[in-house]
Amino acid sequence: MRLLRVSLLICVAIGVALATTAATGVAAVWPTRPVKIVVAYPAGGTVDVVARALAQKLGESLGQSFYVENRPGGGGNTGTDYVAKSTPDGYTLLMAADFQFTINPAFDGNLPFQVKDFAPISLAADVDLVLSAHPSLAADNLRELVALAKKQPGTISYGSYGAGSTNELVIEQLQQLRNFKLTEVPYRGSGQALLDLISGRIQWHRSASQQRFPICAAAN
Repeated sequence: MRLLRVSLLICVAIGVALATTAATGVAAVWPTRPVKIVVAYPAGGTVDVVARALAQKLGESLGQSFYVENRPGGGGNTGTDYVAKSTPDGYTLLMAADFQFTINPAFDGNLPFQVKDFAPISLAADVDLVLSAHPSLAADNLRELVALAKKQPGTISYGSYGAGSTNELVIEQLQQLRNFKLTEVPYRGSGQALLDLISGRIQWHRSASQQRFPICAAAN
């Protein structure tokens, strides 16, 4: 069931200090070799899907190979730091959610990278988020789910991507506003959480509509 919609922006960024025509005195020609797009999250998630579709289209448009490499970990910080420390030549790109450069730095003042280490290229996608419940849960809407959670505090589990993730922040804020308690189950990415929701290992989950709607349509 669709319970809540939240806007999520997915951004592409590159390492700072790209070689420029002014610096080299040579007309810039790009790309002349394969380009790596680093996804800072596990394979199968929304960012990964968007990155692979973008890689295919860029390859077709520019006549050069674009490929995706997943480097998950640390809420996306591992892959982001990898790109920050890569050679700033335009051949290692980063595909990450906007919270990588907004929420994460606010939660952790000791990140190994800084926002200024990256130059934005483009907004790649605008993704709507939805909250879904397993069919076994005796609730058909958000109001009923909150009422059930109040009667059975801590017995309903939800999948998150760790402290500071948009997933956790949305659910935690909702719990504070409505005064109920869920049990958090952390995952490295949305793919495994979605599979566990379908199987009933967790009862509640927030993910992108692009992941959820095909499953809901098939179930109906």
